[in-house]
Amino acid sequence: MDLLNRLEFIKKISALSGLAMGTPFLTVTDAEDLRNGQANLPQRTLDSIQDKLSNIQKSHPSLHFDSKRLTQLRAQAKGTHVRYAQNLFQWVDKNKSWSPSRVTGGSGDEVPLEEAGAFLTNASLAFCLSRKEQHFEIARNWALAMCEYPSGAIRNYGMGIYVAGLARAFDWLYHDFSAEDRDTVKTAVADIVTQMYHNAQPEAENRSWWSNRYIHHDFWIPVGGCGEAALALTGEIKEADKYAAYAKANFDLALTWIGNDGAWHEGAADWCYALAPLLWFYGAWKTVTGEDLHNKPWVRNTANYRLYHWLPNNHYVNLNDSFRSGRYSTSGSASCHLLRRLASIYRDGHAQWLADNDEEFDFKPSPKGVYEAPYEDLSYKPGYNEYPHPKSQTMAWNMLWYDPSVESIPPQMPKTCHFENMGTVMMRTGWGEDAAVVSFACAPLAGHVVKERIDEGEQIHWGNFAHDHADYNSFTLFANGQYFIIPAGYARRASHFQNTVDVNGADFETDPSLNIHIEEFINENNFSYAVGDATEAFFPQLGVKRYKRHILLFENKWLLIFDDLQLNERGSQNKVWNRFNWTVHSDPTTHECVINKNRVKWESLKGNKPPLWMYVIEPREFGWEREMLQSKKGEHMMEALRLSKPEFYGNEKKVLSVWSWENQAEVPQKMDHPECNIVLLGDKKAVGFAKSPSLSVRPSNFLQNGLEGRELLLFGASGNKERSFFRIKDGEFSVG
Repeated sequence: MDLLNRLEFIKKISALSGLAMGTPFLTVTDAEDLRNGQANLPQRTLDSIQDKLSNIQKSHPSLHFDSKRLTQLRAQAKGTHVRYAQNLFQWVDKNKSWSPSRVTGGSGDEVPLEEAGAFLTNASLAFCLSRKEQHFEIARNWALAMCEYPSGAIRNYGMGIYVAGLARAFDWLYHDFSAEDRDTVKTAVADIVTQMYHNAQPEAENRSWWSNRYIHHDFWIPVGGCGEAALALTGEIKEADKYAAYAKANFDLALTWIGNDGAWHEGAADWCYALAPLLWFYGAWKTVTGEDLHNKPWVRNTANYRLYHWLPNNHYVNLNDSFRSGRYSTSGSASCHLLRRLASIYRDGHAQWLADNDEEFDFKPSPKGVYEAPYEDLSYKPGYNEYPHPKSQTMAWNMLWYDPSVESIPPQMPKTCHFENMGTVMMRTGWGEDAAVVSFACAPLAGHVVKERIDEGEQIHWGNFAHDHADYNSFTLFANGQYFIIPAGYARRASHFQNTVDVNGADFETDPSLNIHIEEFINENNFSYAVGDATEAFFPQLGVKRYKRHILLFENKWLLIFDDLQLNERGSQNKVWNRFNWTVHSDPTTHECVINKNRVKWESLKGNKPPLWMYVIEPREFGWEREMLQSKKGEHMMEALRLSKPEFYGNEKKVLSVWSWENQAEVPQKMDHPECNIVLLGDKKAVGFAKSPSLSVRPSNFLQNGLEGRELLLFGASGNKERSFFRIKDGEFSVG
C-alpha cells in the first residue's frame, strides 16, 4: 500500500469514529459484558479519556520533553549528563553508515523492527542536542526509509516499537522537517497506528494474534508503542485521541490483573521487555497531558522485584521464561535505563544502585547471554546469537532519564521478600559478593489475582500465561558465585524440568485456577521460612491428598527442605505400582555431580571454587536416578538428579534434605524422634519438622538424649497456635 492509498484508508476509517469501538478488556463492574473470553470496555470510559485529550493545546516537541526541557537537556549534555550525551553522539556517529534492515512481514521481524525504532530514536535525539546537520540527515534518511514497509508487517507486535521511533522523529524534528517530509512521516505513523488499533478489535477480519494476550509482553509492546505514537498525532489527526485513550485504558486494566507486588509473571528478563513500552508510554503521556500515571502500586514496587532477583555476579534468578542475563529479546536486551527511570520517578537510591550494576553489564563487550529469537529450539542447544546492537536500547533513554540528584544506595533492606501475587519468596544471606540466594515459587500460573478473576467468572486466553512455568514448590540455589540448582530455562515450562516432585511420572496440571499458594511465610533474625501448598497441582486420578514443601534458610549457612506428600484412599489403592520422584537440576557444563550414598556434592568444573553439599536425612532407603538433557548436537544441557522410590508402598512420602555451601560446615546428623524429623546442626542447634500437622507440642516430648543444651526450631505442628513455629530448649518453649 503506497502512502496515498494509506492516507485514503485513514480517511475511510475516520468515518467509523462515531462507532463504539470496544477494547478487549473487562472490568469487574462490567462483568456482564463477558462473551467467550472477550469483553468490551464501556465506551464511556474511552470517551472520558478522549475528552481530556481533546482539550490539550498541542505543540511540538511534546513526547518526553518540550522546548523548555530541551533547552535544559542541551545544558545537561555539557554538564551532569555529558557522559551519556557523548555516548549517544559517538554511537550515532560510529553507526552512521547503517540503514534500516529489510522488513519482510514474516515471523522474526520484531528484531529489525525494534532495532529500527531504537536507531531512529537515538539519531533524532542526537540532532536535538547537537544541532549537527550530519545527525539530522541520518535521522531524516532513516525516518523516510522507515515509511516504506509491507502491509503484512502491521501484524507483527514489533511494529509498536517501530512506529514509536517514527513518532518520536516526527515530534522531535517537527520544525526541522520540510512540509513534505513531515507529511510523509505523519501519514506513515497514522497508517500504522490506525491499522494496529483496528486489527486489535474483537470484530477485526485480520485480528492480530496478540490482541487478547493482555498480560503478555507481546501485548504491552504494540499497545505502548501505538499509544505513544498516537500522542504524537494529537491535534494532527482526528482519531489520535481515541487511539491514545485505548492504550491508556488497556494499561490501566492490565495492571489490575497483575497485583500490587511489582512482580512480572514471565520472569526478571521478560520484565525488561514489558516494562520498556509501559515507561515510554507513561513518560510521553506525562509530557503531553501533564498527568502522571506512575503512581500505581505495581509500578512503584517493580524495581524491588528486579532487585531481589539480582545475583552477586550481576546475573539474575531466571524463573519462568527468563534468562540468566536478566535481559530478553531486542528492546529488552538492556535494562539500566529502565532502572534509571524508576530511580528518578520514585527517588529510589536502591534502583539507582542497581542501574549502576546493570549499566556495567549492558555496556560490556559481547557475548552477554542476551538471546536472539529465543524460542523453542534454544532450550535444547547451548549456542545463541547475540543481538547485534544491544547498546542501541540505552543511548537515548539514559540521557533522558538519568537523574544525578538521586544518590546510589547499596541495598539496605530485608534479605528476604515474599511477592504475594506471584507466590515467589526470595531468600538471601546478604547483598555482598559472597551472598547465597534461594528462590521458592508456589502460586497459580500468572498469579493469584488471575485466579481470583477466573473464580469470579472471567475468562482468560491461555496465551496470557504462555511464558509461565508449572514450577509449583520449585526452588533454585545460587551460592559462592555459582548457580548450583538451576531454574528450568526458557520454554522448559512443564514441571518435569522443575526442582520439585512427581507421582507416577505425571507432570503438574497447568490450570491458572488451581488453589496453589504460599501457606506461610516467616522472616526472623536468624532464619527465613516458607511453606508451599501444591496439593491441587496433581491430577485427581493420582489420588494426592496433601503436598506441602517447607523451605528454611537457617543462620545464613544451611538450607533445609522438607517435603510432605500423602495419598488419599484412591491413590493408596495403586500400592506397588506407585512411583515417587524427588528431583533437582544442575548445569553439567559448569558442575559435576558426585554421589556417595546419601550425600551429593556439586563440584565446579572451572577453578578451585567451593562445592555445594546436599545430605538426605529422610528417607533412609531410596535409589538415585540421573538423567541428562542433551542438545540436538549431543551437548549436555541440563542434568536431573532424582531421589526415587520406585515402589511406593505406603500412603505418604517425606523427604528431608539439608544443604550447605560452606567448606567448614558441620555434617548434619539425624536424630530419631517418634513425632518429628529432626536434624542436628553443629553442637548447639537443631531443626525439626512435624511428621503430622496435627502434632500437639508438649515440652516433655523433647527431653531426650541429643537435645540437651540445644535450641530446637520446630515447624509444621499446630500446637497451641495454628501455623506457627516453636523454639524449644531444655524443656522450655516459646511459640513463634
